[in-house]
Amino acid sequence: MTKWSTDDVMHRWQTSPWWVALGFLVYLAYPLATTLASHTLSIDLKLVGVLGILAFVAIYVWYYRTAGVQTPSKTLLTAGLFAVLGTVLTILVNDTYACYFVYGGVVLAALKDFKQFALLGMVILLWGTSVALVLGDSLGDATLTFIPFFLIMVMIWGMYRYIEMHNNLLQSQNQVQQLAKSQERLRIAQDLHDVLGQSLSAIVLRAELLGRVAPPSVQEELHRIELLARQALVEVRQVVQGHYEPTMVSELRQARTILEQAGIRPVLPERPPDMPVLIDQTLALVLREAVTNVVRHSRATQCVIRFEQEPGQINLSIEDDGIAGGSMHPGQGIGGMRQRVESLRGQMDLTFATGGVTLAISVPCDTQKGV
Repeated sequence: MTKWSTDDVMHRWQTSPWWVALGFLVYLAYPLATTLASHTLSIDLKLVGVLGILAFVAIYVWYYRTAGVQTPSKTLLTAGLFAVLGTVLTILVNDTYACYFVYGGVVLAALKDFKQFALLGMVILLWGTSVALVLGDSLGDATLTFIPFFLIMVMIWGMYRYIEMHNNLLQSQNQVQQLAKSQERLRIAQDLHDVLGQSLSAIVLRAELLGRVAPPSVQEELHRIELLARQALVEVRQVVQGHYEPTMVSELRQARTILEQAGIRPVLPERPPDMPVLIDQTLALVLREAVTNVVRHSRATQCVIRFEQEPGQINLSIEDDGIAGGSMHPGQGIGGMRQRVESLRGQMDLTFATGGVTLAISVPCDTQKGV
């Protein structure tokens, strides 16, 4: 048996569509049936009763259909209209339409100020009691009828306020969590700047110094190391400052350079297909991680990068001819790549064969809408 927590119940209540409120209209079946079954009412009065119910339903639907833009004036107007309809129909047709006063009191529960709610609630119920007295009911009967309804109104008002406080609490918790995340990001960014930035600066300096005294045969490689370290240092600073925006064009260019330097023949397009910025940046990071794995672990001689653009979909594949499973296995960023792809509602598959590994990625994409 499924157990619901308070949070589950609150979530279901808050996310319920507006038409759930239509379920409470079932109580109108009593005045409708009483009116239609009456042998003392004329056809005209029965028609008045039916039209009165239709008018009530129209106002009720209007109020709850636009519940997201409720205002005190709108609430007071709706409660007043219910009371007026209740008065007219109770006098002209029968006393079953006194339930309109109860609906009016329930609508008033949307008022946040309890004093205002209690005062206006008492006014509308005293109004209903006065109508009952005018029609000949005793004071005791009228009082016993409307006092329980007032208690129900207070209970509903309390429920509304509980929901409101619950929402405020959730909002406060979310704000605290966001603040904690921001502080953690700031700490990580500072650590990156202090530790990684310093190490990369040292690599740049050492490569530059060694290049001055090294034989000509290794000076070119040292120069490449220096350029890569400088590029990495720039990217670290961009990450720290929140300005780092990788692009597929730059990653393809860098992938070609890295693969060639590692002695791996790159087969890749000069430019990627057009795609939305978010998809471009995310796939660029995935490509970087995949190429890094190929260089470090695959022992491949060739790496093929392909793009295929289908209606509503972008496909990216990275294939190497190295050791089966060498470039792609858990612990080498595969989980991070998969999370990035899944954040785009995409799919990532790994295929292992004796001739290497293929990483296939499919991401939904509508280039016309840019999503």
